[in-house]
Amino acid sequence: MLDLLEDLNPRDFSENIQTIQKSVSNTQSEIEILNEKLKSIETNLEDAISSYDELSDLAKAKEDIESLTKLIDLKMNTINRLTEEKLNLNERIARYQKQQDEQLDRLKYVEFSISIREVVLINWEQMRDSWKYTVQSFFRDINDIIQDLSLNLVIWLMRALQVFLYIGFALVFVKLLWVFARR
Repeated sequence: MLDLLEDLNPRDFSENIQTIQKSVSNTQSEIEILNEKLKSIETNLEDAISSYDELSDLAKAKEDIESLTKLIDLKMNTINRLTEEKLNLNERIARYQKQQDEQLDRLKYVEFSISIREVVLINWEQMRDSWKYTVQSFFRDINDIIQDLSLNLVIWLMRALQVFLYIGFALVFVKLLWVFARR
């Protein structure tokens, strides 16, 4: 595509090439790190279970119920914590794996956009449209002025008459109240 565009001899030509290869390798390394953490947690979980089993056997042999209860509680807390970490890591690995699959799928395709612009000093069509819109605006303004001088003036006069009538009725009412209050 670049060769084809350059063959057209454009005056200005620029290209911007981006790749997601670095992002793919970063995602892959993150997955590898998380897999190592997962192996470490699984190893710690197995070691913890075997250690607690040995200590439990020793506490049973000595018939130390209190120590056995503490060991079982510690064992359950440790197993729960490590299992929780294992589940979180599995979720993160799945998320990164999905992201990597999407990125690898995007590597199969090329996205590009082309912007072409023509600079014209005198555009007769644009000038014609400009005149057309200006004449239309002129007649809209004339129409608005005629409406304001005719119908809107009558409406304004009717509203003014309404206000004067209200003021007149209010004055008559106040006068009657004054006469009634004096008697």
